[in-house]
Amino acid sequence: MQGELLAVGHSLAALLYVLGVLVQTLPIPYASIKAHGPQLMKDGVISEIAILSVSFVTLIVSWISQMFSAAVQMPVGPDAAFGIIIAQLSAIEISILLLIGFVSSTVILAPLAFAISSITSSILTFVTVALIIWLIVKAISGIIISSWLSFYIFGLVMFALPFRIGRSFGTMLMAASIVAVIMVPIMPSVAVWLQGSIGYNTALAPIDNTVSKIKNNPNPLLVVRLITQIPEMIGNLMVSVVVSLVLFPFAYMFVISMISQSVSRLLGGSSGTSVSSFVLAPAWDTGRKLT
Repeated sequence: MQGELLAVGHSLAALLYVLGVLVQTLPIPYASIKAHGPQLMKDGVISEIAILSVSFVTLIVSWISQMFSAAVQMPVGPDAAFGIIIAQLSAIEISILLLIGFVSSTVILAPLAFAISSITSSILTFVTVALIIWLIVKAISGIIISSWLSFYIFGLVMFALPFRIGRSFGTMLMAASIVAVIMVPIMPSVAVWLQGSIGYNTALAPIDNTVSKIKNNPNPLLVVRLITQIPEMIGNLMVSVVVSLVLFPFAYMFVISMISQSVSRLLGGSSGTSVSSFVLAPAWDTGRKLT
């Protein structure tokens, strides 16, 4: 399929150049039409260069992916990270449902059931949406890795359409495929790394510091302090889970979208020359000559 798309792209690039030559050399009486000749020739050359650079783009994408993985120093691979994330979110969702069911079935706590249900309903909604997002990411991650080049080449074909009618869509598809193949596969590993960093710094580091002090100086006050830190540790661990697994995917997807738009503009995404200008401009020139 990639070979066929590349052949179509080469043909469209050649067609652009030939159209530009014809428009510039044929005795067309309208200067507004002849003015598009150089632009068509330029678009044909740029499209051909872009198509010939597919192998170079593949090498660049591979190099950036390896650089990102080495820079972040992922604790686990994507598959293991997906397993950790899905297990934790499922456990949180089941725990909330069990808590609501337990409170509702207990006579003494029944009056609190509505209040607890109101508090946990939004949390449950966010957790469910985050779980769905991670499952979608899991499903599309393999597709992106195996098919991103096909999407990129199809974007090149749209980029090479005459009169730039597909340039905006083509550059967006090219940019999205590049950004997605770099950022989506490492998304679960980054989430687990973020969870570990936040969890250790906010929850485990204070406990570890207190335990070290107790070992050096077994003071009963330090033991009491350690006991009082346990609820705070649990709360901070829950915060790290919520931030890294529930809020993080929304922010990460927004970042991917913003980077894709920036790369699309960098690749030259614009509507370009409108096809209607080939009709409206001559009509306008003729109208001015007749009046």
